[in-house]
Amino acid sequence: MTRAADGGPSESASAYHVVCHDCQTESVAFAEDEAEAQLSEHRSETGHNVEIALLADSG
Repeated sequence: MTRAADGGPSESASAYHVVCHDCQTESVAFAEDEAEAQLSEHRSETGHNVEIALLADSG
């Protein structure tokens, strides 16, 4: 997981903030499945408390 935005939003994209409460890892994803994958990957690798928040929904 990166600390910067992964790609860019499209006109109809939502933005999701993926944040770990146990370390400084965070990212922004522009698809819900991408955000879920980032959450699952970090949680399985570290056992950390990771959450997703919807930042923007243009739909």
